[in-house]
Amino acid sequence: MKNSPSRYLKGFRGESESIDIDSFLVVNEEVDTLPLQHKFVFSSAVNSTGDYTFIPTTLFSELDGNPFLSKMRFSNVNFGYRQKVYLNTYISMPEGTKIDALPKPVRLANSDQSIVFTRQVAFDDKSGKLVSRISVEMKKSLYDADEYGALYEFYKKMYEYLGEPIVIKKS
Repeated sequence: MKNSPSRYLKGFRGESESIDIDSFLVVNEEVDTLPLQHKFVFSSAVNSTGDYTFIPTTLFSELDGNPFLSKMRFSNVNFGYRQKVYLNTYISMPEGTKIDALPKPVRLANSDQSIVFTRQVAFDDKSGKLVSRISVEMKKSLYDADEYGALYEFYKKMYEYLGEPIVIKKS
């Protein structure tokens, strides 16, 4: 990060050029016993229709597209290692923001419980804080080709859930 901050920030923006990041701060970079935090102010164009604005829950993550699009596969799927991905997003909403709909809490697991997806989204009217917590736990790294059908269906459902936005109504 220190050698190329603009390249590092590109990782947060992903392919989107419409996200402007300001006041970027890294906390606990030199202290390995504390969690690494990235704090920043951002602005971005959002999808809107009439009186409604839609905020995605997967901002600044690599969970923006299902990697399994083909229904058939003839080789194993090797993720390389077991993984736990946590995406915690805290957004301060402007005063008077009216939340019309939040994605419902969900827990999704495949049949052998080797992949578990959870999502919780909440809004506190008093503080104006929106909190989204998403986790994906992969308890094994290698899936045989004959397990692909179940993996395909799991990812299809998980990305349907990830596509559910937070809906804000203009007041």
